[in-house]
Amino acid sequence: MIRKSAALLLLLLVAGCSHMGAPSRHVGGCNRTVVLAFYEEGLVNLKPRAAFDRYVTDDFVEHKPDVPEGTKAAAAAFLELLIKELPEPRWEILRTIAEGDLVFLHAVFRPPPARHSMRSQTCFA
Repeated sequence: MIRKSAALLLLLLVAGCSHMGAPSRHVGGCNRTVVLAFYEEGLVNLKPRAAFDRYVTDDFVEHKPDVPEGTKAAAAAFLELLIKELPEPRWEILRTIAEGDLVFLHAVFRPPPARHSMRSQTCFA
């Protein structure tokens, strides 16, 4: 199940920056910084629990069917198990697009050498 789930890895994360007043053109850049920090810590550096604790709000909802509970804790546990089941997984961020409160992230997941790489597009709202 976990190995099959790796092919469908699509993580939806609620991330944002705190700011007061009217929306600014800098909000997208701030959101991009938060998303990149989350992804870097959680997936590139293989520390999903720490990343979820640091960057994800308690009302986070995971919509991926591989995490039926849909909670912050369940999503972190899913990624921890994925990392444990697939030795030496690697995630690489290819590009991001930020506009307002949305950040789109395009990444590639590279499992152990005997498996095929998978690309994912994730929207963080």
